[in-house]
Amino acid sequence: MSYQLYRNTSLGQTLQDSLYELLQFGQIPPSLVSEVLVQYDRAVNEALANRVKTRVNFHSAKLDTYRFCDNVWTFLLKEVTFREHSREIVHVGNVKIVACEAKPQQKPESAAAAPGDDIDDPQPSGSVVKTAAKRKH
Repeated sequence: MSYQLYRNTSLGQTLQDSLYELLQFGQIPPSLVSEVLVQYDRAVNEALANRVKTRVNFHSAKLDTYRFCDNVWTFLLKEVTFREHSREIVHVGNVKIVACEAKPQQKPESAAAAPGDDIDDPQPSGSVVKTAAKRKH
């Protein structure tokens, strides 16, 4: 099971809108909507865990709010500065960071998986982090 955090991105929202429109006109069954969204969740989580190598440092003038509920941390920051190595600095007024505990990657003990095992759904180790930021004008 992958986190559904990225369904609220513009790409995820557009995908959902398109799927529900197809469903409304009877062009796809409800089960296909669920399958596509689950596959989207897996693909985005895998891509962010394995393909994104950029690291960004940030500094916040104020930690406005923080929460920990159901193993999910949420931080609301004010007056944040982002810096990628020695590159451009970006100043942002408000940032929301959602950090979820990632499940450790499971490695099959043998080449043949037991019935019911899902070896096509590896989970990254570390943390899954989603950020949302609004630029200062």
